[in-house]
Amino acid sequence: MARYVIGDIHGCVNTMRELIENRLHVSKTDTIILLGDYVDRGPFSMQVLDYIMALIDGGYGLIPLRGNHDDLLIQGRFSADVARMHLVSGGSATLESFGVSQHEDIPSHYCDFIDTLPFYHEEQDFVCVHASLNLLSEDPYSDYESMLWSRLEIDDTDKMGRRVIAGHTPQTIQMIVRRIDSGRKIILDSGCCYPDREGLGALCSLDLDTLSLQYVKNIDYRY
Repeated sequence: MARYVIGDIHGCVNTMRELIENRLHVSKTDTIILLGDYVDRGPFSMQVLDYIMALIDGGYGLIPLRGNHDDLLIQGRFSADVARMHLVSGGSATLESFGVSQHEDIPSHYCDFIDTLPFYHEEQDFVCVHASLNLLSEDPYSDYESMLWSRLEIDDTDKMGRRVIAGHTPQTIQMIVRRIDSGRKIILDSGCCYPDREGLGALCSLDLDTLSLQYVKNIDYRY
Protein backbone atom coordinates (compact mmCIF):
# COMPACT_ATOMS: atom_id res chain seq x y z
CA MET A 1 0.00 0.00 0.00
CA ALA A 2 2.40 2.63 -1.26
CA ARG A 3 1.68 6.36 -1.49
CA TYR A 4 3.04 8.21 -4.51
CA VAL A 5 2.88 11.83 -5.60
CA ILE A 6 3.43 12.60 -9.30
CA GLY A 7 4.30 16.00 -10.72
CA ASP A 8 3.04 18.01 -13.70
CA ILE A 9 2.27 15.85 -16.75
CA HIS A 10 1.38 18.42 -19.43
CA GLY A 11 0.04 16.20 -22.17
CA CYS A 12 2.76 13.54 -21.99
CA VAL A 13 0.66 10.39 -21.71
CA ASN A 14 3.30 7.88 -22.80
CA THR A 15 5.76 9.18 -20.21
CA MET A 16 3.01 9.00 -17.59
CA ARG A 17 2.18 5.41 -18.50
CA GLU A 18 5.84 4.45 -18.41
CA LEU A 19 6.20 5.87 -14.90
CA ILE A 20 2.99 4.39 -13.48
CA GLU A 21 3.00 1.00 -15.16
CA ASN A 22 6.64 0.09 -15.73
CA ARG A 23 8.58 2.04 -13.12
CA LEU A 24 6.23 2.18 -10.12
CA HIS A 25 4.20 -0.93 -10.99
CA VAL A 26 1.21 0.68 -9.30
CA SER A 27 -1.44 -1.63 -7.84
CA LYS A 28 -5.03 -0.96 -6.84
CA THR A 29 -4.04 -0.83 -3.17
CA ASP A 30 -1.70 2.13 -3.78
CA THR A 31 -2.57 5.81 -3.51
CA ILE A 32 -1.42 8.02 -6.39
CA ILE A 33 -1.75 11.77 -5.89
CA LEU A 34 -1.44 13.79 -9.10
CA LEU A 35 -0.44 17.43 -8.67
CA GLY A 36 -2.35 18.85 -11.63
CA ASP A 37 -1.52 20.33 -15.04
CA TYR A 38 -2.58 17.35 -17.12
CA VAL A 39 -3.08 19.46 -20.24
CA ASP A 40 -1.21 21.93 -22.47
CA ARG A 41 2.22 22.05 -24.12
CA GLY A 42 2.68 18.30 -24.62
CA PRO A 43 1.02 16.53 -27.56
CA PHE A 44 -1.52 14.25 -25.83
CA SER A 45 -3.64 16.23 -23.37
CA MET A 46 -6.91 14.49 -24.20
CA GLN A 47 -5.19 11.11 -23.87
CA VAL A 48 -3.81 12.03 -20.42
CA LEU A 49 -7.33 12.81 -19.23
CA ASP A 50 -8.61 9.58 -20.79
CA TYR A 51 -5.92 7.61 -18.98
CA ILE A 52 -6.63 9.23 -15.62
CA MET A 53 -10.36 8.60 -15.93
CA ALA A 54 -9.75 5.00 -17.05
CA LEU A 55 -7.56 4.31 -14.02
CA ILE A 56 -10.18 5.74 -11.67
CA ASP A 57 -12.94 3.76 -13.37
CA GLY A 58 -10.73 0.67 -13.09
CA GLY A 59 -10.53 0.96 -9.32
CA TYR A 60 -7.08 2.48 -8.94
CA GLY A 61 -6.54 4.90 -6.06
CA LEU A 62 -5.90 8.07 -8.03
CA ILE A 63 -6.38 11.47 -6.41
CA PRO A 64 -5.98 14.05 -9.21
CA LEU A 65 -5.70 17.67 -8.08
CA ARG A 66 -6.52 20.72 -10.17
CA GLY A 67 -3.71 22.72 -11.76
CA ASN A 68 -3.78 26.20 -13.24
CA HIS A 69 -3.63 24.89 -16.81
CA ASP A 70 -6.53 22.53 -16.18
CA ASP A 71 -8.50 25.44 -14.74
CA LEU A 72 -7.71 27.64 -17.75
CA LEU A 73 -9.07 24.94 -20.05
CA ILE A 74 -12.50 24.91 -18.43
CA GLN A 75 -12.68 28.66 -17.77
CA GLY A 76 -11.81 29.38 -21.40
CA ARG A 77 -15.28 28.19 -22.38
CA PHE A 78 -16.82 31.25 -20.72
CA SER A 79 -14.28 34.02 -21.33
CA ALA A 80 -12.61 35.08 -24.55
CA ASP A 81 -9.81 36.70 -22.55
CA VAL A 82 -9.11 33.49 -20.62
CA ALA A 83 -9.28 31.48 -23.85
CA ARG A 84 -6.62 33.72 -25.43
CA MET A 85 -4.44 33.45 -22.33
CA HIS A 86 -4.81 29.69 -22.40
CA LEU A 87 -3.85 29.43 -26.06
CA VAL A 88 -0.60 31.33 -25.58
CA SER A 89 0.17 29.23 -22.48
CA GLY A 90 0.23 25.93 -24.35
CA GLY A 91 -3.50 25.50 -24.83
CA SER A 92 -3.28 25.30 -28.60
CA ALA A 93 -1.67 21.85 -28.23
CA THR A 94 -4.60 20.80 -26.04
CA LEU A 95 -7.23 21.89 -28.56
CA GLU A 96 -5.26 20.06 -31.26
CA SER A 97 -5.29 16.85 -29.18
CA PHE A 98 -9.10 17.11 -29.10
CA GLY A 99 -9.29 17.93 -32.79
CA VAL A 100 -11.16 21.18 -32.13
CA SER A 101 -10.46 24.85 -32.74
CA GLN A 102 -12.25 26.46 -29.79
CA HIS A 103 -12.81 25.70 -26.14
CA GLU A 104 -16.57 25.36 -26.47
CA ASP A 105 -16.11 22.32 -28.71
CA ILE A 106 -14.24 20.21 -26.15
CA PRO A 107 -16.56 17.34 -25.14
CA SER A 108 -18.35 18.35 -21.98
CA HIS A 109 -17.50 15.26 -19.94
CA TYR A 110 -13.82 16.24 -19.91
CA CYS A 111 -14.64 19.69 -18.58
CA ASP A 112 -17.10 18.24 -16.08
CA PHE A 113 -14.37 15.91 -14.82
CA ILE A 114 -11.84 18.72 -14.40
CA ASP A 115 -14.45 20.81 -12.63
CA THR A 116 -14.78 18.12 -9.94
CA LEU A 117 -11.05 18.08 -9.13
CA PRO A 118 -10.05 19.31 -5.67
CA PHE A 119 -7.50 22.09 -5.12
CA TYR A 120 -5.57 20.22 -2.42
CA HIS A 121 -5.22 16.88 -0.69
CA GLU A 122 -4.32 16.15 2.91
CA GLU A 123 -2.42 13.15 4.22
CA GLN A 124 -1.61 12.72 7.89
CA ASP A 125 1.98 13.85 7.30
CA PHE A 126 1.83 15.84 4.06
CA VAL A 127 -0.41 18.30 2.26
CA CYS A 128 -0.40 18.35 -1.54
CA VAL A 129 -1.34 21.29 -3.76
CA HIS A 130 -0.57 22.32 -7.31
CA ALA A 131 1.16 25.63 -6.62
CA SER A 132 1.28 27.07 -3.08
CA LEU A 133 -0.62 27.59 0.13
CA ASN A 134 -1.07 31.15 1.31
CA LEU A 135 -0.12 30.55 4.93
CA LEU A 136 -0.51 34.27 5.66
CA SER A 137 -4.24 33.72 5.28
CA GLU A 138 -6.41 32.63 8.19
CA ASP A 139 -7.80 29.94 5.88
CA PRO A 140 -5.16 28.95 3.28
CA TYR A 141 -7.53 26.36 1.85
CA SER A 142 -9.95 29.03 0.68
CA ASP A 143 -7.31 30.89 -1.37
CA TYR A 144 -7.84 29.11 -4.68
CA GLU A 145 -5.71 31.63 -6.59
CA SER A 146 -2.64 30.75 -4.53
CA MET A 147 -3.29 27.04 -4.79
CA LEU A 148 -3.39 27.32 -8.58
CA TRP A 149 -0.92 30.08 -9.39
CA SER A 150 1.34 31.29 -6.57
CA ARG A 151 5.09 30.73 -6.62
CA LEU A 152 5.71 32.34 -3.22
CA GLU A 153 7.85 30.18 -0.95
CA ILE A 154 6.06 30.79 2.34
CA ASP A 155 4.66 27.31 2.72
CA ASP A 156 7.32 24.75 3.64
CA THR A 157 4.92 23.31 6.22
CA ASP A 158 1.28 24.03 6.86
CA LYS A 159 -0.21 25.18 10.16
CA MET A 160 -0.43 21.58 11.35
CA GLY A 161 3.26 21.02 10.68
CA ARG A 162 2.72 18.89 7.60
CA ARG A 163 5.26 19.26 4.83
CA VAL A 164 3.94 20.81 1.60
CA ILE A 165 4.37 19.05 -1.75
CA ALA A 166 3.60 20.99 -4.93
CA GLY A 167 4.27 21.21 -8.65
CA HIS A 168 3.86 24.25 -10.91
CA THR A 169 7.48 25.52 -10.98
CA PRO A 170 9.94 23.44 -13.06
CA GLN A 171 12.97 22.18 -11.15
CA THR A 172 15.95 20.10 -12.17
CA ILE A 173 16.26 16.66 -10.62
CA GLN A 174 19.18 17.95 -8.55
CA MET A 175 17.05 20.80 -7.19
CA ILE A 176 14.26 18.38 -6.28
CA VAL A 177 16.66 16.07 -4.45
CA ARG A 178 18.06 19.01 -2.49
CA ARG A 179 14.56 20.06 -1.48
CA ILE A 180 13.68 16.54 -0.32
CA ASP A 181 16.82 16.41 1.81
CA SER A 182 16.38 19.93 3.19
CA GLY A 183 13.03 19.46 4.92
CA ARG A 184 11.62 22.36 2.89
CA LYS A 185 8.63 22.43 0.58
CA ILE A 186 9.07 19.78 -2.12
CA ILE A 187 8.40 20.82 -5.71
CA LEU A 188 8.00 17.81 -8.02
CA ASP A 189 7.59 19.56 -11.37
CA SER A 190 10.62 18.41 -13.35
CA GLY A 191 9.53 20.07 -16.60
CA CYS A 192 8.27 16.95 -18.32
CA CYS A 193 7.14 18.92 -21.37
CA TYR A 194 10.56 20.56 -21.83
CA PRO A 195 12.86 17.74 -23.00
CA ASP A 196 14.91 20.28 -24.96
CA ARG A 197 15.84 22.28 -21.84
CA GLU A 198 18.92 21.30 -19.92
CA GLY A 199 18.13 19.58 -16.63
CA LEU A 200 14.40 19.28 -17.37
CA GLY A 201 12.25 16.92 -19.43
CA ALA A 202 11.34 14.26 -16.84
CA LEU A 203 8.26 13.13 -14.95
CA CYS A 204 8.85 12.61 -11.22
CA SER A 205 7.26 10.51 -8.52
CA LEU A 206 7.88 10.70 -4.78
CA ASP A 207 7.21 7.80 -2.42
CA LEU A 208 5.74 9.47 0.67
CA ASP A 209 6.78 6.69 3.01
CA THR A 210 10.44 6.45 1.98
CA LEU A 211 10.92 9.91 0.36
CA SER A 212 12.56 8.11 -2.54
CA LEU A 213 12.38 9.83 -5.91
CA GLN A 214 11.83 8.05 -9.21
CA TYR A 215 11.63 9.67 -12.61
CA VAL A 216 11.48 8.86 -16.29
CA LYS A 217 12.71 10.97 -19.14
CA ASN A 218 10.10 12.23 -21.59
CA ILE A 219 9.32 9.75 -24.36
CA ASP A 220 6.33 11.54 -25.89
CA TYR A 221 8.30 13.63 -28.33
CA ARG A 222 9.42 10.47 -30.10
CA TYR A 223 5.86 9.89 -31.31
